[in-house]
Amino acid sequence: GTLPTELGKWQKLVDFRAFNNPLLSGTLPSELGAATLLEFLAIEFTRISGTIPSEIGRLSALRVLALQYNELSGTLPTEIGHLTALTALNLNPSGRRTHNHALSGTLPTEMGLMTSLTDFRLAGDSSRLLLHYVSGTLPSELGQLTAVTRWQLSHNDISGTLPSEL
Repeated sequence: GTLPTELGKWQKLVDFRAFNNPLLSGTLPSELGAATLLEFLAIEFTRISGTIPSEIGRLSALRVLALQYNELSGTLPTEIGHLTALTALNLNPSGRRTHNHALSGTLPTEMGLMTSLTDFRLAGDSSRLLLHYVSGTLPSELGQLTAVTRWQLSHNDISGTLPSEL
């Protein structure tokens, strides 16, 4: 099945988890951004594909965003930086990743606004080293994430030196 667009209409929704469901496919509905009380969003080990919608930035109460082991693609939306209550971000890719299913590009500088973040996971796919995940230099704004105790950025195509702010 797919994620219903009605998720955004569930005004009292604070916790949504969909784990280990290989039959769950489709995309993340942009309507999800209307679920403004949502604190915990975990959709992991599914076949959800497509991009992360920019409307995700409207989830101002969100503390945990775990979208690991899916088939997401494209760049991270700059609006992800609006998730200032976020403490955990996990976007590790699926082992099924192909050139059509891989988050890519540079990290948005707006991610430096996520100062509550303690767990930052954006690792690439170690089984397919030629298919990179994040590229370019790390924005110096990430140095504002002083609460992070776990950085996971392995198996990417990050270049340059680490920002001195880190």
